[in-house]
Amino acid sequence: RARFDTIVLPDQPERSILDGNTSNSMPADYRGGIGEAGWNALVEFVHQGGSLVAMGNACNLLIDRLPLPLTEIKHSLNQEQFFGPGSVVHLDVDSSTPLGLGMAANTWAYYINTPFFDVHPGFSSQQVRIIARFPNSDVNASGWLRGEDYMYGKAAVVAVHAQGGRVVLFGIRPQHRAQTRATFLMLFNALYGLQ
Repeated sequence: RARFDTIVLPDQPERSILDGNTSNSMPADYRGGIGEAGWNALVEFVHQGGSLVAMGNACNLLIDRLPLPLTEIKHSLNQEQFFGPGSVVHLDVDSSTPLGLGMAANTWAYYINTPFFDVHPGFSSQQVRIIARFPNSDVNASGWLRGEDYMYGKAAVVAVHAQGGRVVLFGIRPQHRAQTRATFLMLFNALYGLQ
């Protein structure tokens, strides 16, 4: 914690983060994931006031293993119900929040089969803020998106202040191929540590 303010978990499945690549075709130095010791270090980092930012599917690790008052919805849907292999979507942003600072109230985001969330009442020690959500209709702006009605009104970017630190979940790709200028600012705000 003395060396870092923010740690970013890339868009990877939970098992990939924890276990990593175990193939012998990979050099030994690059095999494995963070394991339980790494996970415990991340939890301690948050307890000491650090910010943990999860991108895409890494959000599931935090929802599954921290007491976050969120349900990840996409995880429960099959491909016949919902499929978003790459779409530009409409996004409503709460620009009054520090993470939404400088953002337009209505913008676009890149979405590619990543989480979206329902927010539930949490512990009194948790402060949950929805930074960005999908609109209540017409989510898809461009591209193919099956089952967009599941996304109506759901949270896309959430910040949870708890246990001394902060967790930020990005269900969209704010940095996709360095081209998503409409959403970069939320990621920069999260990295800068705006509360």
